[in-house]
Amino acid sequence: MRKWLSGLAILALGIPAMAQDTAETKKKADSTPAKKITPSGEAKKAPTREQSEGQKKFAEIQKELGKLRQEAMKEYVAAKPEDRAKLIPATQAKLDKLPIGEFAKKTVALLQSTDEKDPVVVQAIQFAAVDPGCVPEIEKLIKGYKSPSVKGNGYSILAQSQMQAAGKDGLSKEKIEELEKKAEGYFEIVAKEYADVPSGRGTLGEAAKKSLFELKNLSVGKVAPEVTCLNIDGDKEDKLSNYKGKVVVLDIWATWCGPCVAMIPHEKEMVEKLKGKKFALISVSGDDKKETLVNFVEKTKMPWTHWFAERKGILQDWNIRFYPTVYILDHKGVIRAKGLRGAEMEKKVEELLEEMDNKKVG
Repeated sequence: MRKWLSGLAILALGIPAMAQDTAETKKKADSTPAKKITPSGEAKKAPTREQSEGQKKFAEIQKELGKLRQEAMKEYVAAKPEDRAKLIPATQAKLDKLPIGEFAKKTVALLQSTDEKDPVVVQAIQFAAVDPGCVPEIEKLIKGYKSPSVKGNGYSILAQSQMQAAGKDGLSKEKIEELEKKAEGYFEIVAKEYADVPSGRGTLGEAAKKSLFELKNLSVGKVAPEVTCLNIDGDKEDKLSNYKGKVVVLDIWATWCGPCVAMIPHEKEMVEKLKGKKFALISVSGDDKKETLVNFVEKTKMPWTHWFAERKGILQDWNIRFYPTVYILDHKGVIRAKGLRGAEMEKKVEELLEEMDNKKVG
């Protein structure tokens, strides 16, 4: 169920990447049958597979980096849940200082000496691709592979890494366009040459199609597509276009998502601070039942707009892969930032409010 800084690719992105899987993955995890109990009262252990040499070496790389990660997050993990939101910026800074590039290069060296049939290859590509400097070398390796599965997954990983990089705040328009063009190129290779390769419950082609929609319609600088959703305040249909003229934060979350819940104290402070401003926080719930959301909001006191997506609509149309997913829109409905949280999110909102006021004066 949980993807809380899981996967080394997510680790490299720091605190904003702290996330949990969507409700579909959570449901799948919760439905796993319980282990049978042996007469001795001990759980029957599943047979373990012998690790390949590549897996053993990659595990050592992960272990080494994991120790640094634990040290960087020690204060955050030890803190009470209600105190964690304020620790996000400091923890973020510590994670940002981890020598990810060094470990990514070690992983590329491992890939260069490992046969593509080794089961570690795709996982190792996913980690190494978090370092932009490693992408050209990874691409060379992928081109030399023979397996459609390895090649297709490899190109898909490179596409996702470039798309994520393009969503970072503070990049120039030229750099964003460069990264998006690279991502689009990789996705198109997947869609044309490896579309039938199985991936999760579908295929790489299906996943590439969704990602290409996201890339072409949900990138920074694009006007956000219209969204229609149920507003639990009055059980009425609401639309994103109803909030034109305001700076909008779309926080796509679920009540069972730990990192999402950790954002609430700061969101309360931000909403109170910006009261009277042309600002709207819209939390879009991916919970299974509306009652779960309604009860949580009533108990937790979250005085802003809440939409219930019923695990469809925006969750599917916008290719939501993890919670929380955050979009920040300006008063014209243009996506200006993605993935920001805590102080960074508030800073961006204030910048856009000031920009809107300055344009009015001008």
